[in-house]
Amino acid sequence: MSGANVDLGAKRPYEPRVAHERAAGHASHFAHLLESVAEEQRGDGDGVIVAPFDTELFGHWWYEGPAWLERVLRALPEAGVRVGTLSDAVADGFVGAPVELPPSSWGSGKDWQVWAGEKVADLVQLNAEVVDTALTTVDKALGETDAPPARNFVADQILRETLLTVSSDWPFMVSKDSAADYARYRAHLHAHATREIAGALASGRSEHAQRLADGWNRADGLFGSLDARRLPR
Repeated sequence: MSGANVDLGAKRPYEPRVAHERAAGHASHFAHLLESVAEEQRGDGDGVIVAPFDTELFGHWWYEGPAWLERVLRALPEAGVRVGTLSDAVADGFVGAPVELPPSSWGSGKDWQVWAGEKVADLVQLNAEVVDTALTTVDKALGETDAPPARNFVADQILRETLLTVSSDWPFMVSKDSAADYARYRAHLHAHATREIAGALASGRSEHAQRLADGWNRADGLFGSLDARRLPR
């Protein structure tokens, strides 16, 4: 048997064919639902149905999500529902005056407690310190000449490590008690990298800073297009 309340070891094996058949049925149901909503709206003239998706879930938690979405996007025009973007809605005059939205999140309590609550106060403080160190160091490194600065690999790596430090995954994992020790380890590891490279650069040891940046980049070289010169200054 399978289900939300069934232990992982007791679940049936994953059956892609069956799962995709179920996704196809769900896509058909969704398309017909939107067709019904559109029919109701047509009595008052044309309107817009907004369908936002957390696409991170497609293919991640929901393996059939991409196949479901493909079927939906093919089925909607056949059902008489035009598919477009928010830009299309603006261009067609369907968007009214802006509204003031209160601060909120998708986290527990719909506020910021997951990322800024008492359980992660230490990470909030760490993030503030690391961001201040990184921005101060990068501003100084890129502002030493009047000419437009050349791309600075060391400055890029400082920002790269800073982004990894302040990743929202770490406080989320701590707040949810999901591998919390690992999350704190990663946050402090990248904070250490930021401080180490920034400290060498700030003290005039540019060659040492370069070696440190090279080493940390071999471990974490993501965000290849990250360019410190693009920071507002």
